[in-house]
Amino acid sequence: MPSTAGQTPAGSAAPTRKSGPPAGGNPAAAQVDGKNADAVSEAAALTMCLVDTDTDISDYDAMLRTAPLLDRDYLAKLRAEQPRPVQGGDWAELAGHHAYTTATAHLSPEMGQPPDNALEAYRGWIVDVTTQGRDGWRGEPQTVVVFVFLRRDAADQPWRIVELRQG
Repeated sequence: MPSTAGQTPAGSAAPTRKSGPPAGGNPAAAQVDGKNADAVSEAAALTMCLVDTDTDISDYDAMLRTAPLLDRDYLAKLRAEQPRPVQGGDWAELAGHHAYTTATAHLSPEMGQPPDNALEAYRGWIVDVTTQGRDGWRGEPQTVVVFVFLRRDAADQPWRIVELRQG
């Protein structure tokens, strides 16, 4: 899925969002077991890959939907990012089809992450993303690797994401 994070098409008026959840879902808004690093990281990995051109301005909105799972400092950093002009027509093409994505994720422990300890955990997810338009159009399926670094203040506290990125 080509990233257009925080971008609006060059030369166009600022688009507006329609209200409502994305058609592909919003796992970060669901009841997630905050004490389970797999559950927290999977919800974030899926959420960042679920975009809907009818409710989102760009895929940056999907990143913002991960907010309930993020550490407050990381969320502040994410919110401080500024939109940039699109260097291509990927989002415009998707929007032309009123497209949205669906995704499935598979934990990939073979990515070489360090072992967990009581306060830090790393997860690697393989996310299979399918794009479909409300007009019947279908995009090429894509596979995205998502790396998640989680931290918590104490072993009895919920995990919070301190870094989330596509590899």
